Amino acid sequence: MSQPSDDAAARRHLRRGACVIAPLLLAAAAIYGRIISRRRWEGREPVKGYGHAFPKRAKVRSEALKGAAAKWVPFEARAHPDGPTKLWGTTQRPYPTGAWWTNLVVGGPSSTGDGLGAAEATPYAVSVLPDRGVVLSYGDLLVANASLTLGAAADLVVTMREGFEERRVEAWDDLTMTMRLEGPKKKGSRPRIDALFARGSPYVTFRVDGATPAFSSDAMIADLYAVDAPSNASGITSCAAFPACAAASLKGDCCPQPSGVAHPCCDGHLGDQGPAEVFSVSLSNGQEWRLYFSAPVALRWDGKGAAAAAEFSGIFRAALVPPDASKKHAGRNAAMLDAHAETYATSGEVRVVTDRARDPDAGTVEFRWRVSYLRSSIERVEREPALLQLALPHHVDALVADEARDE
Repeated sequence: MSQPSDDAAARRHLRRGACVIAPLLLAAAAIYGRIISRRRWEGREPVKGYGHAFPKRAKVRSEALKGAAAKWVPFEARAHPDGPTKLWGTTQRPYPTGAWWTNLVVGGPSSTGDGLGAAEATPYAVSVLPDRGVVLSYGDLLVANASLTLGAAADLVVTMREGFEERRVEAWDDLTMTMRLEGPKKKGSRPRIDALFARGSPYVTFRVDGATPAFSSDAMIADLYAVDAPSNASGITSCAAFPACAAASLKGDCCPQPSGVAHPCCDGHLGDQGPAEVFSVSLSNGQEWRLYFSAPVALRWDGKGAAAAAEFSGIFRAALVPPDASKKHAGRNAAMLDAHAETYATSGEVRVVTDRARDPDAGTVEFRWRVSYLRSSIERVEREPALLQLALPHHVDALVADEARDE
């Protein structure tokens, strides 16, 4: 047998040496790169940001990333151009920037955290504007060949006669958010209104403390009256006595007119209504709204708006009465709203529940509501009726009965 040549032996030794030296070179390069990187970052001036806001937490994370000698995380901190403003109120970090209501504290036309945008608190689009108040929009469907657009308008605007100086988030959870409006300080306290938005609720609930609620709309208020109150129109002929007639610029006697014909505005009610707990508001755009109060109040109104006759402390709710296109069930929708107005949600939680023993691949999404009550004398069948919520048509097919209720 022949002996291997000297060249073959040399190549074999070279390959063995490369297998040993290459890993050593890679390890040395990695160690050198880490040393250079650490020196580079530790030599830089700290950038104001996370480490300045949370110095203890930043130090712990820095040490975990780079060792005990490190003083700063190896990332450059930069402030977001739209930083948190006072509109966030009591909200704690981390801010829920993906929540359904964040347009009320960020966004807006100027995109500077002014909160002038609208949030979808289905079925209403809601916004809280510094020059108007809480704006509720039900919207009209605008149909075109290539699109369906929900047009938004200020259908009902809720504010206080005292005006408000501040607005901010007071509380929030999975399904609700409360925005607080505070008026100017007087006698050591501030009038305030808390607007509680609950997703899927046909009502918007307001908690009032020492304020005078006021209402307006982009549409003209055609009529406002206390539900079940007798009409005040009998025997009065002056146009000025009827807000709807005054808004139509009618003067003199028109109920009836000199010709003997009564103007349609004479079918309305006089400007002062109540005291009562339930009011109906008719707008010139065809909408009808219901207002529910936890205690009797008197409302004064004209074509431009309405307001309570005195300060109020308690709860009131506003709800649009869904139009009945068929006209076969006139008053049915209003009656349903009346029956359930007593119960309102104060918080909501979403949970996914599974029964692995029954079906490990199936789960149920639960919406758990915490509720309270107006404690009003509104006529109803149940003292504490069930919470009334809405669902989209394609959601109804997926609803299951609540086994905890005997229904």
